[in-house]
Amino acid sequence: MKSICVCALILSIAVAGEFIPRNQLNNLAGNLVREKFGPGFSLEEILTYYGDDDLPNALSFIYRNKERVVNIVLGARYNCSPVFEISQNLPNYYTKLDKAKSKTEERLNTTLEFDRIYYFGPHDEYFCFRNNEEKILVNTYSLMSYNKKEFFENFKKVENPESEKFLKNKWDKYLNQTGFFRDTVMNYVDSVPFIDWVYGCSPTAASMILWYWDPRGYGRLVDYFFTHWDNPEGEWNECANVNRELAIRMNTDTLTGGTTINNIGPGIMLTCNTNNGYSFSCQTSSQGGSWNQFQFSWIKTEIDNQRPCHWNVLHYQGDPNFNHSVTAVGYAYGSSLPDTFIIVHDTWTIDEPWWPLWTYANGYQSYDYVVTVIPGGANSNNVLLDFPIGGDVYSIPTLFANLKYKIRWTSMGSEIDHIKMWWSKGVNGESYDSLYWHLIGGYLPNTGEYIWTVPISALGCSIRVNIAGLDVFDYRYGADGSFGRSIVRSPNHSPEINLVGHCDTDGSANDVALTGDYAFIADGTKGLVVVDISDSSLPEVCGRLPLPGNSISLAISGEYLYLGDREDTLRIISISDPLNPVQVSKLPIGDDVNDVFFSNNKIYIAARAVGLVIVDVTNPSVPIILGTYNTSGFAQDVYVYGSYAYVADATKGVRVIDVSNPQNPQETGFYDTPGITYGVCRVGSYVYAADGTAGIKIFDGSNPDTLILLGSLDTPGTATKLIWLNNYLFVADGSQGGIRAINVQDPANPAEAGYIQSFGSAGNLYINGSMVYLADGGIGLLLITQSLTGIYEQINLPKGIFVEVMPNPCSRMDQVKIVLSAPTRTGLSILLFDCAGRMLGEIYKGFIGEGENRIYWQPEGIPGGVYFIKIELGNERVIRKVVFTR
Repeated sequence: MKSICVCALILSIAVAGEFIPRNQLNNLAGNLVREKFGPGFSLEEILTYYGDDDLPNALSFIYRNKERVVNIVLGARYNCSPVFEISQNLPNYYTKLDKAKSKTEERLNTTLEFDRIYYFGPHDEYFCFRNNEEKILVNTYSLMSYNKKEFFENFKKVENPESEKFLKNKWDKYLNQTGFFRDTVMNYVDSVPFIDWVYGCSPTAASMILWYWDPRGYGRLVDYFFTHWDNPEGEWNECANVNRELAIRMNTDTLTGGTTINNIGPGIMLTCNTNNGYSFSCQTSSQGGSWNQFQFSWIKTEIDNQRPCHWNVLHYQGDPNFNHSVTAVGYAYGSSLPDTFIIVHDTWTIDEPWWPLWTYANGYQSYDYVVTVIPGGANSNNVLLDFPIGGDVYSIPTLFANLKYKIRWTSMGSEIDHIKMWWSKGVNGESYDSLYWHLIGGYLPNTGEYIWTVPISALGCSIRVNIAGLDVFDYRYGADGSFGRSIVRSPNHSPEINLVGHCDTDGSANDVALTGDYAFIADGTKGLVVVDISDSSLPEVCGRLPLPGNSISLAISGEYLYLGDREDTLRIISISDPLNPVQVSKLPIGDDVNDVFFSNNKIYIAARAVGLVIVDVTNPSVPIILGTYNTSGFAQDVYVYGSYAYVADATKGVRVIDVSNPQNPQETGFYDTPGITYGVCRVGSYVYAADGTAGIKIFDGSNPDTLILLGSLDTPGTATKLIWLNNYLFVADGSQGGIRAINVQDPANPAEAGYIQSFGSAGNLYINGSMVYLADGGIGLLLITQSLTGIYEQINLPKGIFVEVMPNPCSRMDQVKIVLSAPTRTGLSILLFDCAGRMLGEIYKGFIGEGENRIYWQPEGIPGGVYFIKIELGNERVIRKVVFTR
């Protein structure tokens, strides 16, 4: 009995001696993160990975700061590599476990229970599931499944004293040294694209290399993209035409993804040279091992010459045919760095992990091959698609059926004479869609853009566009297409409201305001975006001002735009040149600038927890905070009427604040609504509130001390902003409600009169006569017509502005004189409408100076009758009725 205990004790000591103490690994991981990624990261979790002996093989250390995640996989024992990989992705346990489980359960028609993770090196990682008494291994990347017992029985461990000597030297340096990255030598090939695993890892890795060369003089390589059903992953993935060509030329087994190393280089050359007429060359190294530094000199030479290369890694985990191909895009090494790392695109993620040049785990040594790809036969002619480029699996841009868009491209070289263009469709991208092309035009001029109306036959489908550049003899010099898909939609709507134009702003359209022919968009992290709306059926981005922060609100007066962001700043921007806006000043406010309202040289700000903030902008270069009032909730919106500011205060309803003394604003009344109040406005004696999921509220506001609830209407979505026009409220009703038009002629009985669906956030809107402009979040700007309100005389103007039309009525011989006065130089637009609200023409567009101005207009060819002259003076508008007696 005594001898058994002694043996057990000796065995436990031997086993324990193989493992690195956990505290040393913790310190090592922390040092690596701090030195490579900087301070501010905290350890969130440690995952344990197991070896074939069911003892810990490696540990995954997961670090986070506010913006990023870092994952470092360290060996757990001395006979494993110290570092297996460094990446800025969550481990597969978080991102692929559920998918692997459900896919395997579906394939085996059983229910599985997760057990643990086995790990032998990058991409050589397996989830283990219990199926009654059987255990199933599922590769965490390919999702191929294996019987655990049979899988490990094939392992053939080989003692490798030379590798273990190198391994011990690595461990000694890692555990006894800091400053790993102090003298690191790095090189990197920028702009190598990512392609997800399709057909197999070898053709996928090679397709990234060829896609990199395509815009660099080899435009015939990547022509179009489509979706392809992947085995064994069992899902649809994006695929380039060249990926399929490579798989055919490499003789890849597309069911398993297996490719013989001797077929990779020749397959690349056949694709480039035989298929596409270039003169590429490839060379395959001999097998890399400790005797030749794992062919690092090959990788270094290629990266130093700015050429990505094909790196084939073999783990020899009992199966000499097991391998994985990746695209090598960089390297890192140094005298203090105990490893040489290769920066890779691994064909399964959109990260760029660092992999050690070689790994060792439980007696299994990795080996490698390098395939160099050297381009030849370049031609300067090429064509690259700029719009629509599509999105990714998580964000698919929207196009609308029957609307016009400009397909845009960039041509290079002098020999491309004309363009050939197609479109393809699939159902939500889940089809073998882009092999079936519909011709848009076979001989289009090479102007860089073509106006295309999205066909109704594409409705409900995802689409791609493909273009080819040809010379006068129809020789194809280059082709390009949408990598990702766009979804084609059409909004449900009532007859009185209809979508006529759409512009994707590329950010998150949060707010919109107009001056003249330009719409200005607070576009989230994309800053300020300018959209030309002179053709409402074809709006297009014509200017940008990149800004830090997150732009969420704006207002315009004259030559200045006042923009608020979610990082507590008011920005004042000159738009005297609308195509080139320039920031002239900024002012910290203290919290999110949710809304801005201009009145009499002051900006009134709804500043979330700060409440109401009043800013003097008489000198736009030096804005000054005059006063604040801390409302009881979270200020979301503000509307100024006379001497009172009405604040939508989220959980505290509508607050009424006397701002006659801006240095000392005082609350005079309130109404605590049942919902979350996001928007507010006042017209005449009525106050209107957008009350979130509780819809709209209408109050008698004739006495600012007391708001009296007159009526309400629950909208289908989340009411956020509203605008009154001729007894109708137009309500931005969130992603569920779109725009709701509500008749409020009888305040006690508001009734919905029309609607239009939206597909974004429907966050804010702007109305200009019969046109409604909706800032619809990630969808962009929607241009919508409405025929509910007609046109009517509107003559109220703020103090300091005067407008008169003379004579009125007038005869055919009269010259109409429009007299205007303005307190500052201001943008002016004068339009003529008939009594049905149809715009007949533009009388004047430009700027007027401070003081009195006169515009003369001779009406010609206008029949007698009642007309309306609409005058937009900066942020103010007036509509005057004019009678022509002819």
